[in-house]
Amino acid sequence: MSIYNRAGFEAYLTIDCHLSKLTVEAYTGDVEHFCRTLNGENPTKQAVISFLNRLSTNEYTKRSMSRKVSSLRLYFHFLKHKQGQDVPSIGDVFQTNASLNLPKLIRQSTLIQVKNHDFSHSRHPLRDQCIVALLYYSGCRVSEVVQMKQGKVFSDHMVILGKGDKERVVPLARVVKSKLDAYMSNELRNPRSEWLFPGRKGRSITRQTVTKVLADLKYHCGIVERLTPHTLRHMFATTLLERGMDLREVQLLLGHSSIKTTQIYTHLDKSKLRNVFNACHPLS
Repeated sequence: MSIYNRAGFEAYLTIDCHLSKLTVEAYTGDVEHFCRTLNGENPTKQAVISFLNRLSTNEYTKRSMSRKVSSLRLYFHFLKHKQGQDVPSIGDVFQTNASLNLPKLIRQSTLIQVKNHDFSHSRHPLRDQCIVALLYYSGCRVSEVVQMKQGKVFSDHMVILGKGDKERVVPLARVVKSKLDAYMSNELRNPRSEWLFPGRKGRSITRQTVTKVLADLKYHCGIVERLTPHTLRHMFATTLLERGMDLREVQLLLGHSSIKTTQIYTHLDKSKLRNVFNACHPLS
């Protein structure tokens, strides 16, 4: 019977695979998610297929599912070559080009509900408003919100620690500054903490906390559309591009290392493309 060895798997990902801390956390979280479905049984190819079918039923994107398969492939390799267990190959279970699979845009009416929600039902309404503001108005990833430090927030900008421990400077929108000022003045539980959103035992809040904030928002607003932290980041990028911001400037704000990643956020309709073409063409 297979028993999940988190410490051993983490060491394998860190030392043997040279993965970053955030990637290790994501992969171990994926494997724990899978192992909870096994009910103590040995991991099998059919168990992986059933796991992915459930993810698809629950509307996980192909990109999310692809990452979970990457996690499971490394886990099965770890079990076979580091733990000496007899496990099947799952290399052919899930193969897809997920590069263009992004969260769908939400309707403008839904976006207005999200932006205006006051979280009056929450124990931490000002904190939750700030979390939503950072996701939408600043285009933060959920990991960037969780790891935001008080010392990185200034009067007109903030310094965001992104993927690969790369920092980027993002202007502080007025609405974000207003919400941050209210939160830090009235609700910040531990002003001495290095974290903007302190959690328990001196740590920051978790990714699951941010997910729960949006889940509660959906419930109280009666929103039926899929709404995740990345949905709001996607809306941030799309809104900027639709309003004419240069693609490379959006790339800097999002913290993408390659502009090819930023390009897949473009959802400009043909009428807007035609207007730009007519305005910029040398013979127009």
